[in-house]
Amino acid sequence: MLQLNNPKDVQLSEKEITVLKLICDDKDTKEIASILDLSPRTIEKRRDDLRSKTGAKGYPGLVRFAINSGIVKV
Repeated sequence: MLQLNNPKDVQLSEKEITVLKLICDDKDTKEIASILDLSPRTIEKRRDDLRSKTGAKGYPGLVRFAINSGIVKV
């Protein structure tokens, strides 16, 4: 099973949290970029930063981290 970093040990910026919430809402990179009025490359960078900080390998891990940390509710 994938081992994510402990949510208590991870400090996310408000911008990272916003991107993470949109990822959990099943938005793709282009949609997130459009919503936030940023370039897709900027969103890719934020997603990569999120994966690095959380220990997630992809979208499912990011969603799991967001749920475990209370950023989103199911």
